[in-house]
Amino acid sequence: KGGVGVDQANAVTDPVSGCQDLLRAATVALEIPATATSRQMRATGFFVAPGIVATCAHVVGDTRDNLPERITARLMAAGQSIELATTPEWYLREGTDGLDLAFLRTLGVCDVPHVLLSDAMAILDHMWAYGHPAGQFRAGQSAAFTYQGPSRLQALESQWDLLRVTGTSVRGGYSGSPVLNLRTGAVCGMLCISDEAGSAH
Repeated sequence: KGGVGVDQANAVTDPVSGCQDLLRAATVALEIPATATSRQMRATGFFVAPGIVATCAHVVGDTRDNLPERITARLMAAGQSIELATTPEWYLREGTDGLDLAFLRTLGVCDVPHVLLSDAMAILDHMWAYGHPAGQFRAGQSAAFTYQGPSRLQALESQWDLLRVTGTSVRGGYSGSPVLNLRTGAVCGMLCISDEAGSAH
């Protein structure tokens, strides 16, 4: 009497569900305007700190010297738009094989929550991503994966390791989507490359 049902109790105490809710709240659909050498792009980003959004460098621009000044971020569930500014020093890609990472900053005060981060992962960990693909499910779509281990584009000591996941097929617009490790409850990376057939990095 006066208690809660099993489903209600699980909803309150399920830490994975809470992490997924936080990830969705921190994820934004990005609209990157065209520049002199790049076309307009649709991608995904996510807040990693107050007022700071992470995404893939390749969607922001092809070089550090060719970045749009402003990018629009949309919080789809809230129907809200936020203007983001690019910063050349925060564009971390050096060449086409460089680290595919860029940070954007909000203009003014922003109270959007940010994700929890941890690089802890083990082979066969279950992963979950949430992104804003181009097309029918631009408003937001989930993808489930299993972590397979590291990959390398080149046999160079300086080359960064790409981390491979397999599972849901993902396509354009998912670049920059946060990947949540369901074992740790923290974001361990973001999607940057996909073969659109169930393998992604």
